[in-house]
Amino acid sequence: MRDPEFGRHGGGGAKKISQAWLVTFADLTALMLTFFILLFSMSNIESSTWETIVDSFKQQLNPSKSGQGQSTGERNEVTRIIIPQSTDLDYLNTLIIGKIRDHPLLSRAILTRLDDGLVISLPSDALFETGSATLTEAAGEAAGLLVEVLGLVDNRVDIHGHSDPTPIDGGEFVSNWELSVGRALSLATMLLDAGLNKDIAAFGFADSRYADISSEFTEEQRLSLGRRVDVVIREGEDGADSNAP
Repeated sequence: MRDPEFGRHGGGGAKKISQAWLVTFADLTALMLTFFILLFSMSNIESSTWETIVDSFKQQLNPSKSGQGQSTGERNEVTRIIIPQSTDLDYLNTLIIGKIRDHPLLSRAILTRLDDGLVISLPSDALFETGSATLTEAAGEAAGLLVEVLGLVDNRVDIHGHSDPTPIDGGEFVSNWELSVGRALSLATMLLDAGLNKDIAAFGFADSRYADISSEFTEEQRLSLGRRVDVVIREGEDGADSNAP
């Protein structure tokens, strides 16, 4: 004998419950999530709080890596480095000519444009006593004007000392090599003391580049040009690496 309630429903099964309400619930959840995201985007949040939230999400989404690597407080800070642009050397050449053409000492300088730099060649007899690396009073005044010009640019500056091939006979230096180094160092030191705020590399070449002077000059002129100190303004910025002088 069958149960009358069982036979009343027919088919012998339980009544099925509709699942349509889940669609409405999902839509409502999505709308609420969108609403909270909009609220969050319009609010201000401290960076430390934001990092904590991000770390929490990382641990939840990738638990296998939790505890590995650096903690929030141990992260390396990223430093923003701003490299100044070097000044165009053709423009600088025009600027220097305008600055030094009326100076009694610097007006004797020779400006030479190279592929990778600009050279201001200063006659040693106007800067130093014969066979000496001690700068004259006039050289100090010239250094002040050079600093005024070089301080306007970000280019690297080198000082090159040169000499003629005539051997040294007595004095504080035993060779032209030491004399050229001493003069380069003296001028570099004077430029720094006069307020030039950049690193300067000083080199001594003695007469190793004497052959580069044109043979069109007389021998006396070549000897005079050989005894010089070059202020070399490089194409790149101050602090750029360079292995060759």
